Amino acid sequence: MKHIVYILGFLVPPLHAAVAQEPFIIPELGSRVRVTSERQRTTGTLESVDSTSVVVRSRNGRAVFQRGSDFQLDVSGGPGRCGEGRRFGCVALGFLGGGVVGIGVGAIMVSNCNDDLCGLLYLVTVPAGALVGTVVGALIGREHWNEGKLPALTYVAPEASGERRLRLGVQLRF
Repeated sequence: MKHIVYILGFLVPPLHAAVAQEPFIIPELGSRVRVTSERQRTTGTLESVDSTSVVVRSRNGRAVFQRGSDFQLDVSGGPGRCGEGRRFGCVALGFLGGGVVGIGVGAIMVSNCNDDLCGLLYLVTVPAGALVGTVVGALIGREHWNEGKLPALTYVAPEASGERRLRLGVQLRF
């Protein structure tokens, strides 16, 4: 019985980690994607995928990525609470929230101060809080991205030795 417990103790953590990983998403045509390679980064709509290339239509035009090259494909999971068109509200809320936190920090600092100029501490804490809140409001809640995987690449190519034979290949990315 003791050996079974040791074996289960060895096998269960890797299984737990495998279950906890998020599955890859295979993007459909028309989905919003972000493709990043060494040379460029394009965000737009997935227009076509074939055995040699991936085509993404963006606001600036069309970008073509070769399937053999190394690139990362991400699929949009939604705009988030502060997505396009709602960014100003999040920045304003961050500004106001940071200002309120600055008032609270100033009140704590003034309560421990015995000088006549303690009220001037608010001139430091409130603007600092508002600045930090503005930055936080601008950065949170943007578009959510999930890692995407393309289907397997199949190809037919002539034999490298020059003989009259063809090679059939499959390329998988892990």
